[in-house]
Amino acid sequence: MNKPFVTSIMLSLSLVTCAFSHAQPSGTDSSSPKKEFKMENQINAGQMTLIDKFFVPKTAINEFMERMNYNRSYIIKLPGFIKDEAFKQTDDKGNQTVITMATWQNMKSIDDAKIAVQAEYKRMGFNMQQFLQQNNIVLVERGIYGSLNH
Repeated sequence: MNKPFVTSIMLSLSLVTCAFSHAQPSGTDSSSPKKEFKMENQINAGQMTLIDKFFVPKTAINEFMERMNYNRSYIIKLPGFIKDEAFKQTDDKGNQTVITMATWQNMKSIDDAKIAVQAEYKRMGFNMQQFLQQNNIVLVERGIYGSLNH
């Protein structure tokens, strides 16, 4: 399996459903003052990596890869896209857990790509949520991370 192919597939999924506003650090309780922060204050400064973890049932792997091949060729051409990586783990039943990491120039690049992907799906008449549901594909975890090295 081609790593950039899988990563871009997952990135496409992420861009379509991604929505970020505020985040609260874990470990806070309701009696302490809430320490909310706007992610935009931390993530507009430099490169950002969108990391997703998906569960793909064995029965949906081919459909998933086939359907998303189009997405990869689309998003790698979008402004601000830098690189991607993907990792997979196959369980004893043939299901896959896929972790993807796609690096973008900044948060604006991610936001712009999200809009572009949504417009492309609308043009194609493709419904990502329906596709995921019909194939029992689950987005387990999602986050946008900035590098500690910048």
